[in-house]
Amino acid sequence: MTQKTERPGGAATPSEPLTHNLPKEMSDMTHSTPNVASIAPNGPHSISMDLEALATMPLDELRSLYSALNTLGDVLAGLYCKPRYWQREQDTALSPAGLQLDAILDFLSSYQQACINVATARKPETERDVEERARLLIEFDVGCDDTLNCIAALAANAAYEAEEMLRKARRAAA
Repeated sequence: MTQKTERPGGAATPSEPLTHNLPKEMSDMTHSTPNVASIAPNGPHSISMDLEALATMPLDELRSLYSALNTLGDVLAGLYCKPRYWQREQDTALSPAGLQLDAILDFLSSYQQACINVATARKPETERDVEERARLLIEFDVGCDDTLNCIAALAANAAYEAEEMLRKARRAAA
C-alpha cells in the first residue's frame, strides 16, 4: 500500500489507517520468522555502557543519571509483575516478553552499579562534589534497604568530609 501524502505517523489524513512501508524481505513473509537484521529499526543494535563518559561525568550529573535509571528500573519492575509477562502454565517462568524485560532490567541494574562504582572510586574535588557523592551513595544504600545505622554512618562521614574540605580551603586562603 502506498499513500499520496506523507504525514507524521504515516497517515495521509487523520481518518486514514496507519500503513507501514515494509522492506521487501518483510513484505514477502508469510508466517515465517523474519531475519533479525530486517526487523531492527535501523539494522542490528547493541546497547553498551560508555564507561569513559561515566568516569568523567560531574558528580551532580552522575547522580541525576543514577536517579533516572532508578526510576526506569522501578517502572520496569512494576511492569514485570504483570501476569502477561509470565507463562500462563507456570507461575514461576517468564514469558518471552518477560524475558526481554528481565534483560533490560538487568542492564539498567548494571548501569546503576557502574554509576555507584564511579562515585565510590572518585575523590571529590569540591564541597559540592562531596555533597553530591554522599547523596548518591546514600540514595543507593537506602534503595538497598541498608540499616538506619549504616545510612547514618554514611551521612556522618559525608558531613565530616565536607567539613574537612572547608577547613583545608580556609587554611589555603589564610
